[in-house]
Amino acid sequence: MKTNEKGFSVVEILVVVVIVGLVGTVGWLVYDRQSKNKTEPVATQAETQKEDSETTTAAKDPYEGMTKYSNDKYGVTFYHTKDWKTEEVPIDTPSGLTPTEFAINVKGNTTEKYAETASLEIHTKNLQETAKTYEDLYGQSTTAKVNKVTGKLKGKESVHLTVTQPDGDKTEHYLFAVGNKTYSLRSINESLNVQRSQDYWNNFQKLYDSLQLK
Repeated sequence: MKTNEKGFSVVEILVVVVIVGLVGTVGWLVYDRQSKNKTEPVATQAETQKEDSETTTAAKDPYEGMTKYSNDKYGVTFYHTKDWKTEEVPIDTPSGLTPTEFAINVKGNTTEKYAETASLEIHTKNLQETAKTYEDLYGQSTTAKVNKVTGKLKGKESVHLTVTQPDGDKTEHYLFAVGNKTYSLRSINESLNVQRSQDYWNNFQKLYDSLQLK
């Protein structure tokens, strides 16, 4: 076998060259990767969570384009479609079966009669008394079916009454205990409002969903 003057064979020299070449290539790749890691900033977990949160919040706003109503005195906030408007009705001397000291009437933007779409009333009696009075009133009908569900809604003790007529028309009535008073949200003129807009029940549901009581 042919060798150089110092006794190394050609094969040995080639092996050394190959090994040196491989080591150099691997070293360059490692250096290149480290350089990229230093120059390309990596988002922290907090930044990633913030971006995800902002994206989720922007995507989950169900009340975008709606009108906000707020009353600090009674601690009431809700949203309603822009096709509706609110009218406050203070009552100096509450009276009747369900004495009311303040009402927020929600109306459709129409000049026709019976424009009311919903009503939120502040009753002076407690939840048990007010709920029983409404149950008795609804129960006077021999044809309507009254469904009652009790529990907690909006963080308050509540009674939910659904009154269904034989023709399918219904009234949704939510009663909430707020201190020693009762806050009442109910649908109004349901069949007439459905004729005016097929979105009536969807809009009423959004109003209820957005309702906040302090």
